[in-house]
Amino acid sequence: MSFATVAVVGGAASLASGLGQVLFSGKKKKEKALEAHAANAPKWGGSGALDQYYQQSLQQANTGAQQSSLYKQQMNQANRMMGAGVAGLNSRQGGQGDVARLVQTGADLSGKAIAGAEQQKERRFGQLGQVTQAKAAQDYQKFNINQQKPWETKYNLLAAKAAKAAEQQQAGFANIAGGAQAAMTAGIGGMKP
Repeated sequence: MSFATVAVVGGAASLASGLGQVLFSGKKKKEKALEAHAANAPKWGGSGALDQYYQQSLQQANTGAQQSSLYKQQMNQANRMMGAGVAGLNSRQGGQGDVARLVQTGADLSGKAIAGAEQQKERRFGQLGQVTQAKAAQDYQKFNINQQKPWETKYNLLAAKAAKAAEQQQAGFANIAGGAQAAMTAGIGGMKP
């Protein structure tokens, strides 16, 4: 076999190798496996206890002061005291001064009940503010883990696959060009004038 024939065969082999490299690399199978792995990324549901606590705090903070159990309890106590006072006045034959004091005591108790209920509502709003901050942090973390990081992982995966595909394609084309050049060089060198 002459040098030209060997060079042509070598060039053809390089050309075929490059073509095979471009066409049959198994790249698709590897890409699908990586995509399946990325799609099965774990998800985080957050803290159910924090979500429940947030809902309870929100409900308590939205309860009106006069609908609170504290207010109702204090008003029941005030009404019992008023009833006992009226009963006592009837048995003692109390005068207008006693009735006025009794009414004033009832009004004072009612005012204290409203003030206590409003303070409780303010504490609940403060508590809601704290739990809202904790929930916001949890919601951000949930977004980061369940959406942002998987997106970034998939993006990086696609970028790596694109780079690998381009690299493989360039290597295949280089082999094809090298094989063609070797075949042409051998063909030109093997020609006799």
